[in-house]
Amino acid sequence: MKLRLTILAAALAAITAHAADPPPGVVGKNGWLFYRYEAVDGNVTADARTTLQLIARLSRVLAANDVAVMVTLVPVKMRVYAKHLPADFPISQYMKGQYQQFAQGFRAQKIPFADLDTAFLESPKRDSDTPLFLRLDTHWSPTGTMVAAEAIKAAIDADPALSPIVASIPAAKYRLREAPAKPSPAIDLVAQLPASAPKFEREVLRTFVVDREKAAAGGLLDDAAGPAITLLGSSYSSDWTTFPSALRHALQRDVLSIAVPANQGSWVGMETYLRDDSFQKQPPKLIVWELPERDMHAPPNFKYREARYVLDNNDWLLRAAAWATPKCTPATPTLKATTGKLAKPGPSAEGDFVEIAFSRPLDRLEYVSARLTTYGSSQVRIEASGAGVTARKYELAVAGDDEAHNFKTPPGKGYDKLRITPGKAHQFRIEDVRVCRQMEGLLD
Repeated sequence: MKLRLTILAAALAAITAHAADPPPGVVGKNGWLFYRYEAVDGNVTADARTTLQLIARLSRVLAANDVAVMVTLVPVKMRVYAKHLPADFPISQYMKGQYQQFAQGFRAQKIPFADLDTAFLESPKRDSDTPLFLRLDTHWSPTGTMVAAEAIKAAIDADPALSPIVASIPAAKYRLREAPAKPSPAIDLVAQLPASAPKFEREVLRTFVVDREKAAAGGLLDDAAGPAITLLGSSYSSDWTTFPSALRHALQRDVLSIAVPANQGSWVGMETYLRDDSFQKQPPKLIVWELPERDMHAPPNFKYREARYVLDNNDWLLRAAAWATPKCTPATPTLKATTGKLAKPGPSAEGDFVEIAFSRPLDRLEYVSARLTTYGSSQVRIEASGAGVTARKYELAVAGDDEAHNFKTPPGKGYDKLRITPGKAHQFRIEDVRVCRQMEGLLD
């Protein structure tokens, strides 16, 4: 099932690297390579707390709207394979316990969590001839993806809330078969090495294929409605890693998989998915939210991302929570007036706009909800204004086709007017404009 708004295949980006820093790649023992910026110390715990709180708060909003969330973190390779680190690059005591601190944090917030670190450290395949991570790449191997998928299934089975949800989803029969060995498609760490590093040949990869058995016509496996489980993850959830296939096999359920490029990050990926018609028209029953462990130190406002993907933490949460809430809880401000050429449906030229005024200024927990048609324009400009506040301008991506789509935006505290400028469009229509209120306590 493809998203209307395409989310590109994942790629590694050394988001924490500075120009003056040493190369990100670290040459370990026995032909193993590692990513330098997986290693952190306790100075980053404030960012990690922020990340945990944002994930927990959005998860609670989703759960309140009948979409369960299970969070899982891909453990850092250098902990799982610490014995292959070079002697001058030992893993710190903080790193040894970091994953379990995160796990305890999610459990304290009562957010379902799948512990992959314990599963990897205790796996009998950890030191086999098919290790859990690729030697020359940051990503996990097909063996690792299968261990991860089985650990997620075990966590779901052990959760009294999640287990019946997944059991209620029609099963699909997936069969596992071995695939011919082939050179690994991924050697991202080789390009991260200093110029003086030795040369490395691609490792031979033993992998698998998961096939779905065809259902009888009109049977329970008719998936015209789309999967009820979504895997929203990083590049570790890309199809080439085999993780989506491993999860389908472990759960014996269809799974919509979305892998987000590292330069965008999970925050952009989650918001994009929630805005998309695939979620707005048919929310899943369960989202498996996968993040690399190192991303816990990179909340929305993480400054080492590309500037266009650096977001205000609270603004991200308010937008994502609005999109995650299908039913409008009416707020006390009402529609006061709608003016401008585009107050009536029709084509738009550059500079044409519609302006919506409300009976009082909005507060932080209020957002504007509407149905928007912008045929021929895939982006609208928004200007929020009000007495005593600085005008706020921003742009939002829209579908740009001839259908009406949900549109939601939290302008911010103190604004009582919203101007929407779609640019040149064959047809523009705005309808069902309302002011809605977020879940109480969202920002507490």
